[in-house]
Amino acid sequence: MQRQRRSASSETTAPRRPRRPKTPFLASVRFTDGTRNIYEVSNAQNEADARRMILEELENVVAAMIVVRG
Repeated sequence: MQRQRRSASSETTAPRRPRRPKTPFLASVRFTDGTRNIYEVSNAQNEADARRMILEELENVVAAMIVVRG
């Protein structure tokens, strides 16, 4: 019978961790007519990017508060 050999490189490499998902952000938005809504921004890199995306996509925004959902 032959023994199976393990390569040295497979024993020394650390197991891979799954890729960490991007942190979603929540945006609480108030509009000029007084209405409010909450949006989830899942493809932003940071808070400033999430704010920029909200202000570009929505019209008549008076205020926007961005928080990290976690």
